Amino acid sequence: MPRFIEKIEKMTLPVIPLRGQAAFPSIPFNFELSREISISACNTATENGMHIFLVGQKDISIESPEAKDLYTVGTVAKIRQTLKTADGHVRVIAEGICRAGALSYFLSGGHFHAEVMAKTVTLDKSTGGDVKTEALMWEATSALEAMIQHIPGASDDILLAAKSVKNPGLLADLIASNVLMRLEDVGEKINYFPAAQKLHHAERSGLLHHTSTMLRAAAAICEIYPTLDADLLAAGVILHDLCKIDELQADEIGIVSDYTREGN
Repeated sequence: MPRFIEKIEKMTLPVIPLRGQAAFPSIPFNFELSREISISACNTATENGMHIFLVGQKDISIESPEAKDLYTVGTVAKIRQTLKTADGHVRVIAEGICRAGALSYFLSGGHFHAEVMAKTVTLDKSTGGDVKTEALMWEATSALEAMIQHIPGASDDILLAAKSVKNPGLLADLIASNVLMRLEDVGEKINYFPAAQKLHHAERSGLLHHTSTMLRAAAAICEIYPTLDADLLAAGVILHDLCKIDELQADEIGIVSDYTREGN
């Protein structure tokens, strides 16, 4: 049976609120900063050799967020490179290190800081693999492969990278970071999209109903089998029907008129 090693560390870090983007551990992340509150946090991190806390902003339309506008789970990252553009913006290349939960936020020096609890989970290689985990990794990679086949211009490098990953947590993050749909498009359509044309959950919001039900089932399964990687299982659940949004032609009532070209 595999054994996991947890390392938990409490730290205080400058915060960059992300709008419409998400950072993941162990994965390079490129983004551009235009708000002074974010540029100030970036400068503090680079000038003092500190890590940065990258966390999503709940409402991306808010220009000057408050602490209540930020999610509490984000990624501790190291800034690798910055470049100031002619229009005063800053382009950043960062690499995620680990997930962290914010215990509190506070403003200081023109930007947010967060007291976070960072958690790193690694697999003890001396204990060997696990059949259930390997099966889940195969299922998640197969779902990613099926999705890529329906998206013109998608790079095969993503699939090759996924197949080379041996760490289940890293695989889940790699898949999630390369879901080739804009978050705003998925968010809008999933509110009304059905899960099928005629079979299960062929109703308005059926895809959301089906996915949320499956996620609850996955969480229950993880309680029975605690050695399963919960993140990887959740990634497989979310991915397995996500391409329904591109596969079906559906209106806002949830009625499917036909399959798209990609869906045939």
